[in-house]
Amino acid sequence: MRITLVTETWPPQINGVALTLASLASSLTQLGHQVSVVRPRPAAGTLPDDDTASTATTKPATDRKATAVAGAAKRLNTDSFSGTGANGSNSQLHELLLPGCRLPRYPGLHFGWPATGSIRRCWRQQRPDAVYIATEGPLGWAAQRAARSLAIPVVTGYHTRFDDYLGHYGLGLLTPLAQSWLRRFHNSAQATVVPTRELAGQLAQRGFRHVTLIGRSVDTRRFSPAHRDPALRRSWGVAEDEPAIIHVGRLAPEKNLDLLLHSWHAINSQRPGARLVVVGDGPERERLQRENPEILFTGTLVGDDLARHYASADVFLFPSLSETFGNVTMEAMASGLAVVAYAYGAAGQHIQSADLGRAIPCPVPVTGPERSANSAHGAVAAMADADGDACADAFIDAALELALDRPLRQTIGARARQQMCQAAADNDIAANHVALFQRLIVSGAPGPGQRPPARGGAVTPGLAPGAPTVSLGAGPFQTDPLLSPPRTHQ
Repeated sequence: MRITLVTETWPPQINGVALTLASLASSLTQLGHQVSVVRPRPAAGTLPDDDTASTATTKPATDRKATAVAGAAKRLNTDSFSGTGANGSNSQLHELLLPGCRLPRYPGLHFGWPATGSIRRCWRQQRPDAVYIATEGPLGWAAQRAARSLAIPVVTGYHTRFDDYLGHYGLGLLTPLAQSWLRRFHNSAQATVVPTRELAGQLAQRGFRHVTLIGRSVDTRRFSPAHRDPALRRSWGVAEDEPAIIHVGRLAPEKNLDLLLHSWHAINSQRPGARLVVVGDGPERERLQRENPEILFTGTLVGDDLARHYASADVFLFPSLSETFGNVTMEAMASGLAVVAYAYGAAGQHIQSADLGRAIPCPVPVTGPERSANSAHGAVAAMADADGDACADAFIDAALELALDRPLRQTIGARARQQMCQAAADNDIAANHVALFQRLIVSGAPGPGQRPPARGGAVTPGLAPGAPTVSLGAGPFQTDPLLSPPRTHQ
């Protein structure tokens, strides 16, 4: 099968969307499918020094290792794809690079300009069987239009809550417009993939149609307690019997980082030998590093370095209330860490009992459809102060509990590791996506001037007739019996 991924973020950029898609592309090629990527052309300075290619070339899909991240960014020709056949014996990753622009306040990220004509010409030369669009920018809209003009099935992925981010950048008045933009974009596709039942229910309440659940898993070989490094801990200045606290993520206003600092100060006041390690970068790093000289800021890490940092810590703190999923939570659990996070996304799905970690109840929004689901999304701007303070206090208490009790955090970390290994065994993400693509191919894609019909509680077009429709909150969403979301093992 020929599968095209459309995205405005891709390695060497380091974020959850880019790394999730790179992993998906790698897994799809390993299954024997031919994968193409349509994305903005990287800016100067983001490619390997030896990158001088000016004609179409191919590069195998790779994993998260730093060398592979660089290799995945090889510049290719924007007119056509070339490479091996789709039988999978020598599957390669092909790229179509198009004009783009830097994202304000995030110079490492880009959005693509509309390029419907270029995409359509390319797909006429080598037609994809299915298209997966991961980002809702101008390039994503252009890919939707090109696919519809050629009657190619389209799946979108709901990866980022841009509507929730606006309030943190002084643009809260634009939130309703952003929500409308996202809803219209995803409703134009035949299926929208989400990673959790909670998010599926929230989107259904907001009028999203064709929402399809495909769970996520983690590479338990890459992220493993086996990578614990005593020398690295010594370089942090923390003894083996003292707690090393770690946070991994983008350092940005929407990440609730003040709660991370409050938790750390509570721990440090009782355990002066503890150490906080913060992995990641972003617009808040300079301020945080200046105001907290006792905290170790590593910057962005990938591959083996990232795995060693996880495994060499003891407790993972993740106070964000703005995640769509939170891959880092699963990476920390797979690394054998005791996790403290809010009970939504990955933590809500995988920390089902106290022996697996601490999933803190989320602050309840004052208004909106998410209130009934106790949603974290939108909560930061609309939570009741008393409720928000109580949840923050519970987060700090849980962080302090695990930092002070070494046997407890070790027991929780071992159980968390088992949970992630079981989830990885239960959930073949690439195969689940292929099953979805096959359903949509069989049902046929809408042609020019057509849109996917409103489901209104019926079976999502392209999925198996008679598959169960599960009602969450005010709206149903589709689960395909051939798709296997991660199971919860008590």
